[in-house]
Amino acid sequence: MGKRVIRGTGEVRLGDFRPGARIGDYVVDHEMPATGTAIIYAGHHVAIEERHVVIRIAPTSAPVEDIAFQLDELDHPGTPRIFDRGMLPDRRRWVAVEYISGSTVADVIAHRTMSPLECLALLRDVCDVLSPAHSRGIVHGNIRPENIVVPDDRRTTICL
Repeated sequence: MGKRVIRGTGEVRLGDFRPGARIGDYVVDHEMPATGTAIIYAGHHVAIEERHVVIRIAPTSAPVEDIAFQLDELDHPGTPRIFDRGMLPDRRRWVAVEYISGSTVADVIAHRTMSPLECLALLRDVCDVLSPAHSRGIVHGNIRPENIVVPDDRRTTICL
């Protein structure tokens, strides 16, 4: 099992869970690129077929519970829903977050130039999502093109 240092959190094991492994009521589909603060897996609920999630596993020192509670508190259509959370036997916390299908802004700009009107609409939507969070003292701290998803079925979503 490999190890990798995640910014300021010490050592975190990668590859703990293989496809088919269970984390709570969720089955791991595949590992996704890790963020600066978590290991991430795509998964689905064992009984609710259409519930696809992103499972974030944080080092024992990371405040994944704080993130989950803050997202629950926001209850905004531009933020993913928290479905479940728990603790692994090694005391690392995990959270199952709604998977938002769509293109990230990074994907879009890698393939084409956005028009000024598209950029303004995107900025409007991002501000619409961030404003309620900021009014509650919640700061995302990692707004970048990879974390902004433009789903086919609704306005811009900001992901963890």
